[in-house]
Amino acid sequence: MALLSQLLRPSLMVPELSSLARLAGHMLGFAAEAGSAAAAAPSTTSSSAKESEPAYSGPPKLIVFGGRGFVGSAVCKEALNTGLHVVAISPSGTPPTGKEPWTKEVEWLRGNALEPRTYQDVLPGALAAISCVGAFGSQADMLRINGTANAAAIATAKAAGVPRFVYISAHTPPVPGIDMVLSGYIQGKRQAEEELLRSYPDSGVVLRPWVIYGDRAVSAHVSLPLGMFFAPLEYALKHIPNAKQLAQLPVVGAGFIPPVPVEQVAKVAVAAATDPSVPGGIIDDWKIAEWKPQYEEYSDEHVSDLVEAAAGLISVLDDLRPLDASSFNAAYEIWKAIAAVPPADRVRILDELEPGAIFSLWRASIGRYVLDEGRSTQLFDEFFIWDDFPSQPGEVYTYEGICEQFTYQKPANPLSVDSSMQARHPRATPWLKPSPASMAAPQDRFRQQFFLANRTGLLHSRMLLSPPAPFSFFSFLSPPVYSRVEIGLTLVPNQADAGADVALTYPADPTLLKQQQAAGIALSKEDLPSALWPAPMQKASWSPLSFSGRDYMRAAGPGFYVGCGYRTDEAGNYLEEEHVYFALVRAY
Repeated sequence: MALLSQLLRPSLMVPELSSLARLAGHMLGFAAEAGSAAAAAPSTTSSSAKESEPAYSGPPKLIVFGGRGFVGSAVCKEALNTGLHVVAISPSGTPPTGKEPWTKEVEWLRGNALEPRTYQDVLPGALAAISCVGAFGSQADMLRINGTANAAAIATAKAAGVPRFVYISAHTPPVPGIDMVLSGYIQGKRQAEEELLRSYPDSGVVLRPWVIYGDRAVSAHVSLPLGMFFAPLEYALKHIPNAKQLAQLPVVGAGFIPPVPVEQVAKVAVAAATDPSVPGGIIDDWKIAEWKPQYEEYSDEHVSDLVEAAAGLISVLDDLRPLDASSFNAAYEIWKAIAAVPPADRVRILDELEPGAIFSLWRASIGRYVLDEGRSTQLFDEFFIWDDFPSQPGEVYTYEGICEQFTYQKPANPLSVDSSMQARHPRATPWLKPSPASMAAPQDRFRQQFFLANRTGLLHSRMLLSPPAPFSFFSFLSPPVYSRVEIGLTLVPNQADAGADVALTYPADPTLLKQQQAAGIALSKEDLPSALWPAPMQKASWSPLSFSGRDYMRAAGPGFYVGCGYRTDEAGNYLEEEHVYFALVRAY
């Protein structure tokens, strides 16, 4: 924002204004394409499209104007992921720097938005068109590129019978003087918007993002990781009450407008271009930031197919023999399969899992930690683990859980010496803990409810054990089993299991529990989100799964976690065959 504030200094001369405007747009992704000034420059070359071309037949075709730039590249990549044939029009007709593999799947066409003859032959048969053309420069250049060039592309597409058009415009913040400093830019954007809504009153969509961030290439080998600053800012603004109202304030309001990742802008643009149910009009910055894939158009049969595909993949992990084992990553494939299922239906995956599948999923989920950068970015650009848990006291996120069936066996000694506690706090009367099987039961379903403590704001969970049918209705009568939820990469007892994303910590250490109670931070009745919930036990308690003080979880997909409760024998040795593996899926 410092660059934008410099734009408003009245002492700057006009040439300086143009230079800083160009720099600000390049750094912040101010809804402009790097190097797009050439997109509207007069061209002396002829079209690379064939003069006589047969009617197009093939996968649905999407036209992307300015497809070589920062936003345009993301749009092309997203469109490819949805199965579209992409034609990217730019002055050079070449892929962007970086030479990523996906660029080989795009049809790159040399064309000039101001000269329809350079691209009009490729428009017939297109499903839709998206314009990412924009640039900073002199006032005249900004008006010509952002306005006249886009208006020409829109009118030409309409004349060619392209049924839908999406234009990526920009949000104008309430900053005094910005209309003067960036008059060509703002007037150009509005000119293009007016042409779009006139030519496409019912199927033209305008996107108005503010700051667009991502890894922005400045050369073939150097990129600026703008997300390091803007991603935390975006998250913080999501949790500021009345941020949208505060954004209307002069000057300071610009600081409350959420930045959006370039991948999110691309997803909204492609969805608006290809989904006829998206009405024509303007999608502002807040709607772009909040947009999530819509699954309403999925038939029940299609959803069932997605559920079965995800559960089937998890269930056959141990039998998979990929042709190229070096490039196959089970965690990556599982994540994609889970993410494809509508959020409200992901809980159905639990019902389809075969015996032993959760153990296989736990082992496979380690692969997420060794994903290459490309696939990791693809999966986690939209995923933030805190989104899976409540952000305000009083909110409750409920997860349905299932664990691998374990059999009740009455131990010879119900209690055994807790050697770990005895070593840390020696005493004549030894510390005791439940023997591994003393609390076990033929139980495989449970429910986990996550909430923030009212007094401390710390994340906790409550486990509800489901009685066997037909008494499952009475799960709310289960004992008050509460745990502290610690989010962050953590080591697990078994070195071969690498680590976990989440730890569920139970008050198994009586000494520590007393210290927390004395400090007033131990969970108490007033911390609970409902007065109907049972009060936490004010004495040591253990996990019902592992009979220890900690269970561990990894994210296996959005809103989908796989975990392990490490059990020990009476001597304190960890035995894999005694561990309990469980899965949790958020219920909507």
